[in-house]
Amino acid sequence: MESPHTIPPHAFVAEFLPYEHTVQATGNKPAGTGSARAPPLFSEHLEEVAAQLNEVGMHNAFAAAVNASGVAPNYRVSRTKDEGINVSGLYPRGKAPTSFSPNWEFLDLPIYCFKHGEDPFQHDGPAGLAKENLGEIVSHTARLLARQHRTHVFTVVIVGKLVRFMRITRSVVIVTNSVSHSDNADLVADFFQRYSHLSPPQRGFDTTACLIPKGSEMHLTMLSAAARRLDGAADHARRNFALTLNPFWPCWKLAVDDSVTSRTQHFLVAQPWFHLEHLDDRRGSRGYIALALDQPGQPFVFLKDTWRWEQHDLQPEGATLRRLNAAHVSHIPTLVCEGVVPDQRLDFKDLLGRAYGRPLDSLSAPISNVVLLHYRVVVQEVGMPVREFKNGRQLVKVFCDYIEAHRDAFLLANTLHRDISAGNMLMVPVDTPSGEAYRGILMDWELSEHIKPGVPRNPTARRGTYQYLSVKAMDHPQELIQVADELEAFIHVLIKLGIRYLPHDCVDAAALHDAYFDTSSAAGPAAPQECSSLKRYCVAEGGLFTSEAKEVVFVLPEPEGPSRCGLDAGGARTMRGPREHPFQKIIDRLLEFASSRHETLAQQRERDEADSMQGVEEERPIDSPPNAQYWTLTDSDATKENKGAGSEPPPPRAKPVWARSAQRENRVPFGDATTNRMPPLLCGGPPAVQPDVLLGFTSEALDTHLPFISVLSAALRRSHWPREDKTADQLRDINSEEADGTFEPSRRTSTQTSDGSSEESDSESSEAHSSSAGDKSDCSEHKSASGGSEKGASEEAASKDDSEEATDEGRRDEEATGTGSELITPPESRPSKRARDDDNTSKLSSSDLPLTKRTREL
Repeated sequence: MESPHTIPPHAFVAEFLPYEHTVQATGNKPAGTGSARAPPLFSEHLEEVAAQLNEVGMHNAFAAAVNASGVAPNYRVSRTKDEGINVSGLYPRGKAPTSFSPNWEFLDLPIYCFKHGEDPFQHDGPAGLAKENLGEIVSHTARLLARQHRTHVFTVVIVGKLVRFMRITRSVVIVTNSVSHSDNADLVADFFQRYSHLSPPQRGFDTTACLIPKGSEMHLTMLSAAARRLDGAADHARRNFALTLNPFWPCWKLAVDDSVTSRTQHFLVAQPWFHLEHLDDRRGSRGYIALALDQPGQPFVFLKDTWRWEQHDLQPEGATLRRLNAAHVSHIPTLVCEGVVPDQRLDFKDLLGRAYGRPLDSLSAPISNVVLLHYRVVVQEVGMPVREFKNGRQLVKVFCDYIEAHRDAFLLANTLHRDISAGNMLMVPVDTPSGEAYRGILMDWELSEHIKPGVPRNPTARRGTYQYLSVKAMDHPQELIQVADELEAFIHVLIKLGIRYLPHDCVDAAALHDAYFDTSSAAGPAAPQECSSLKRYCVAEGGLFTSEAKEVVFVLPEPEGPSRCGLDAGGARTMRGPREHPFQKIIDRLLEFASSRHETLAQQRERDEADSMQGVEEERPIDSPPNAQYWTLTDSDATKENKGAGSEPPPPRAKPVWARSAQRENRVPFGDATTNRMPPLLCGGPPAVQPDVLLGFTSEALDTHLPFISVLSAALRRSHWPREDKTADQLRDINSEEADGTFEPSRRTSTQTSDGSSEESDSESSEAHSSSAGDKSDCSEHKSASGGSEKGASEEAASKDDSEEATDEGRRDEEATGTGSELITPPESRPSKRARDDDNTSKLSSSDLPLTKRTREL
C-alpha cells in the first residue's frame, strides 16, 4: 500500500463527502456546517466507546452509537470477524449479516477499532502492534475490493478515544489526523450523515457492475450454463466457469462499451479466476471466466478488468489485439470487445490537489503525474497457465507457438510484446483429428510497442517483468529493446519452468531460483531493479549454474522412486550421456546464443568506449546505424520463417566464435516485412556449404526467430521424451508465482471435478484444486491466525465471554462454509495474522510511475 497522505478531518469531510445530497434529502445542513449538533444519544455512546478496554467492547459500543442515534439513516453497523480480525461494517438496512461473517456483497464501509496507543499510523506505541493493525486494515480492504467493484472505499478507524477517516484506492490512500471522537461528536455524526446520502458513485461503487442476487433468473442462467456439458475442447471453459460459482462470492453482471462499435455487451461473472489480494497492485487486475450474455449461444469468454495507465505511447490492450488480429498474427487471443469504463478516471495530481486544497506543482516546478483508466477487455480463449503442462515435450511444443506468435507480431504488425513472462503464456485446448491437444497463446499485450518507421522510440517507456528481462535490458536500460532481448526473455522463462517442474540435479532449487531471478538492488527497495549476478554469469558463460558455479543438469526421471531428482549433493554435473534430459540440450543451445550475443555487445561497447576516449571520428559500425532511434533488428518475411519446418539449427560449437556474418551488412532498417530477407543459410541450405558464415551465425542467432524455433523443433523431432517427467513444484515453499505478472490464475484450495468427485493437485494450479482435507486445514489456519498474535491473546483475556461467543459463532460459520469466503491462498502459503502485511509484496514495474518525492512530502 502506498504511504498515506494526511489531511485535517474537516477538510476531508468537506471535500470527499459533499453535502448537496444531504440537503436535498433532508432539507437540513449536515452537523459539520455548524447549523446542527449530533444527537445526545450519539455523544453518550461515544463516551462509552472511549471507556472500553478491549476491541470487542469498542466495536459493540460504536455499533450501538450509530444504530441507536440514527446518524446513518437506512444503514446499520454490524460487528463481524474476518480471518480472526474484529471488524465492523456499515450495511444497508436489511442487508447486515446475521452471523459473525462479513456479508461481502453489501459491505459499504469498514470500521476498525484498536486500543489506546495502537494507532496504525503512529509508530511510537507498543512494538509491532501499529504495523499489525495497519496490516489488518490493508488485508481486509484488499479482500473487500476483490469481491466488489469499487473505485474507492471509505473507512473509519477508532483508536481508543481518537478517530480517523480514510479514503482508500489501490493507488492513493488519504487519511485524516486523529481527533477525539467524544469531543468531536458533531464531526463524526456529520461524516455518517453525509455518507448515508451520497450517491453510489460517490461512495465508490461501479455502476456498470450490477449485483446478481442468488436465486434470481440471471443466477439460474449461470448455474444452468455451468451444468450443461459441451462437446470436445469447448467443455474446458465450461468446467472452469463452474468452479468460479463459489456460493460465498457474489456474482455480477459487467457491462463493456466497445471503443470502436460503441455497442454495449454484458457478461456474467462470479469469483475471479485470478487476482492479487493486496493493495500493492495499483491496477487491481482481475480476470474472469465469463458468460457472454448478449452473444449467440452465450459462449464462455475471458474478461480482464484492470486500471490501465494513460500514456500517449501506450495503446489499450484491446486496440493492440484488434490490430494484431487484423494482421492474422497466430497464437494470440481473439478479441471480442474492449473499452474504457465511463467516468472512472484516477488522476493522481488532481486527487491530491483536492485533498491538500491547492495545486501540487507550478510552471517553475512541475511534477510528474499518473493517470489510471478503468478498462475491460474480453477475448474468446479460456486457457490454463503454461505451468500446467503435462510433460517436458508439451512444454517445448507450446513454446514454439509462443515464439511464432512473437515472430508474427513483429513481422506482420511491427509490434514487440515488451512483457515476456510465464504469467503471460497460456495453453488452450483444441480439437484435433487425433483427439484433444493444446496450443500456446501469448497474451497480455498491454505493454506492447508498435514500432513505426520514422517515429523515434522511447527506450524507457515500458520495461515489462524484471525477472525475465534480458541482461542488456537490465544493465543498459537506456538502450532500445530489440528482438534479441525479447527472445532472451523467453529463455529465462523456459529456465524458470524447468527449475520448477522438470527433474534436475540441483538439490536446492529454491536457492537457484532466488539467485537467478533476484532483481532487488543492494541500495534498498526504492532503488532501481538490477540484474542478478547469477543470471549475468550464466548468460556470459552460456550455461546454467548454481551460485557456487556448479553446472545444473536436467536429467531423465528415475524409473522408480520419487519424481524429483536430487542426484548429487554438490549439484555437480555427473550425469552426462544417456541419462541427460532432452531439455538440457535446448537450454545449452539457447544460452549459447545468448552468450554469443552478450560477448558481441560487450566487445562493441569496448570499441565504442575506446573510440570515444581517443576522440577518433570513425564510420559508425553496422550494429549502430545513424538512425538508431528509429531502427530495430529485422527478420525475413513470414513465408521464409514459417514454423522453422525443414530448417536445421546451427550446429553446436566448442566455444564462441565471434566471426561476423557477411550478410549482416545487407540488412536494412525496420520496414515492411517483405523487404527484409534472411541470409541464404537460414533458408534451408546445408551447414557444410558455408562453414565460415555458420560459425559466425551464433552471435546473431537471437536477432531472428528461426534459430530459436529450429532448436525447439529439432529437439521435438530427434529426441526421445519421457511421458512422465514433470515433478511436483520444487519452488512451492517460496511462493514464487506471486511475481509472475498480470495474468495469473488464482490459487484455490478446494473444488470438484466435472463428475463431482473430489480432486487433489498442485496448489497453484489454475484448474487443479486440493481435497476436502485442505478445507479443514484452511479453517484451522484461520483459527490459529486469530490466536497467534499478542493482541488477540489480550483480547481473549479482557473479554472472555464476548470473545468466546464470537469465536464459537465464527467457528460455526467456517465449519458451515469450509473455508469461508477465502478460497484463494492455500494453507501452506498463508502467513500468520501478524506477518500477513509483510508478505504482501509485489513485483515492481517501471510502468508503475510513482509520484515524485516532493508530492510525498506534502
